[in-house]
Parts: sequence; structure tokens; C-alpha cells
Amino acid sequence: SWLYVRRSIINRIRTLQSNMKSIAKGELNTPIIILGNDEISSMAKDLAIFQQSALRAEQTRWQLQQETDERRQAEHQLALAQEELVQAGKLAALGQLSVSITHEINQPLAAMRNYIFSLNHYLQQNDATQIKRKIDQLSQLLDKVSHITHHLKSFARKADNNLSPVHLKTVLCAAIELVQVSKQGIGL
Repeated sequence: SWLYVRRSIINRIRTLQSNMKSIAKGELNTPIIILGNDEISSMAKDLAIFQQSALRAEQTRWQLQQETDERRQAEHQLALAQEELVQAGKLAALGQLSVSITHEINQPLAAMRNYIFSLNHYLQQNDATQIKRKIDQLSQLLDKVSHITHHLKSFARKADNNLSPVHLKTVLCAAIELVQVSKQGIGL
């Protein structure tokens, strides 16, 4: 009877204990042998039910991990797409700004070319009054171009976060000047 107990019961208990340790280590596919219809078999059946529950939980965890990874990847792709849209918007705005600036600067340059042609004519005639008037007009056009480029440089500079007093008149005059240049450029 001792050999029977040792072979049958103790070996089954050791096997069941080994199966429990394997499952506890995460080896969820460990085969569980259920022999007979006694308390050891009942414990083996309970272990098999626990094993199935652990397998389902592991599968659910894996699926959730996959979904989380997919969402993170989608969020990353969305962020990249948003950055590209912002950059495209900046480039479009820069393109429109470049066209406006080119137009605003080309008008005075074309006028200057005409004034220089007129200056040559008045120099040949030795008409000092007209020469002075054309030089004044050229100076005004150069000032206009200078103001445009000054405003662009001011706009492009990195803002200083230090607060300091500002002369409101200067700011308002600069804003009005920008609006006037814009209105003149679009023919208003």
C-alpha cells in the first residue's frame, strides 16, 4: 500500500505542485494531467480552470497592449500630419507675403527708374529746379522701401519678453503706415 500511495498519490501531488509553480512563473501552457476522481483530481481541475482564466487574461492583456500601441502610433502620425499642415500653412503665408512685398518694393523701384531717366533729361537741360524735385521724389521712394524693409525686419526679429515702456504714437504710426502701404498695393 505504501508503494501505491507513493506512486499514485505523492507523485500526483508533486506533479500538481510542479504544474502550479510553472503556471505561477508564467508558463501558462503547462499541460495539467487529471487522473481519477478524488481530491487531487479536484485540485487539478481547479488548477486547469485557473489556467484557462489566466490564458484569457493574458490574451486580453496582449490585445489591449496591441490596441494601445496602435493608438500611440496613430497619435504620433496625427502629430506629424499636424506639423506638416502647420508648415504648409506657414509656407503658403510666406508665399503670399513674398508676392505682396515684391509688389510693394517693385513699384517704387520702377518709379525710381523713371525718375532717373527724367533726371538725365533735366541734367542735359541744366534745369536745377526739376532735378531737385526729382531727387526729392527719389528720396521719398527710397524712404518708402526702407520703411517696408524696416517693418519686415522688426516682424522677423525674435520678440523680447522683457516689458518696457513704449511710445504709443510710434506704434500707431507704424501700424497706419503698414495699412497704407497695403491699401496702396492692392489699389484701394
